[in-house]
Formats: sequence, structure tokens, C-alpha cells
Amino acid sequence: MKTSKIYGVAIFFILSFFVYVKPSFASEGTVEMRSTTNEDYRCWVASIRMQNQIYSILVGCQNLLYPAGENIYSYVVWATPKEDDKPIKLGQLGYGKAQFQSKTPFSAVYVTTEVNPNVRAPEGPVVMRGQVETIRFLENPTTPTPTPTSTKEEEQKKAEETTQGKSLRERFALGLKRAGLAAVLAIVAIIGLVYILTRPR
Repeated sequence: MKTSKIYGVAIFFILSFFVYVKPSFASEGTVEMRSTTNEDYRCWVASIRMQNQIYSILVGCQNLLYPAGENIYSYVVWATPKEDDKPIKLGQLGYGKAQFQSKTPFSAVYVTTEVNPNVRAPEGPVVMRGQVETIRFLENPTTPTPTPTSTKEEEQKKAEETTQGKSLRERFALGLKRAGLAAVLAIVAIIGLVYILTRPR
């Protein structure tokens, strides 16, 4: 009885380890940050976890306004961590192109406009926001498929071979028909000639 309980507890802990200890790849992906205001702010973000386990983050934006408001010249990028509510400050966006790094996995990225670019926590309004989307191309294995052009060429060749085969058979059958007709005519002619020569005068 005790042995079965020990085995049960051991299996429970092993299963718990496999269920809960998983590598955090949620931050690997892309983000489409869209405007939360009436302005047409747009940013595209790519995040890849490097060999040193640090996320490398590239950001490219369009239609940023300078100044963003009265005495507001800074766009600051923040990330929402997976396991904490405290935002991660990635850095200033500058003029729409930036590169950041993060050791902490995150699930979303957003941008605030700040009077003071050195703030440690967001104080200004959120002007863009987006969720991390996984890179499906890297997740699902792809199987090579023949190009439509090669498939069409193969089908055309098969059709031509079939047509040629049919035409050869048709020609052969026509030749036999003609030969048979010629033989019949020749026999009729020979019979007629024999009749003419052998009839009594």
C-alpha cells in the first residue's frame, strides 16, 4: 500500500515537472501595434530569442507626429511581461526606427508619449498597442510541392503522348481497312477476268 502511494506521488511530481517547466517562446514573434487614438500611428515589431537567451527586438514605425503634443517629444516603448504586471521599459522610439533587448518574456508591446523620456514607469497616454503573434512559418513544417508550371507541362506531355498513341492506332486501322478493300477489289477483278476468259464463245 505504501509502495503504491510512493509511486503515485513520484508520477505526480514528474508529470507536474513536464507540464509546468516549459521554455518561454511566447515573446518570439511579431507584433502589429495599431493606434489607440485618432492618429494613424503604426509600428511593426519583430522579436527573436538569441542563443544568449536574450530577446532581440526590432521596431519600425510610420506616421509618427513630432511633437506628439504640447512639449511632448518622446515616444517610449514598453512590454507587458508574461508573469508580472510591472511593465518593462524597452526604450525610446526615436524617429520610428529602434532596436531593443529584453531578458524577460513578454506577451504585448505598447507605446506611450512622455514629457520626460527617462520615466521608469508609463505616465503618458498609450498611443499604440499590440499582442505578440507567433511565427507560424517557423512552427509548422512545410512539405515541398511542385510548381504549377511543371505540373502543367507534365500534363501536357501526357496528353500529347496519348494523342500520338491514338493517332498511330487510328492510322494503322485505316491502313488495314484500305488494304482489305484493295484485296477485295483485286479478288473481284480476278474472278471477273477468269469468268470472261473461260466463258464459251
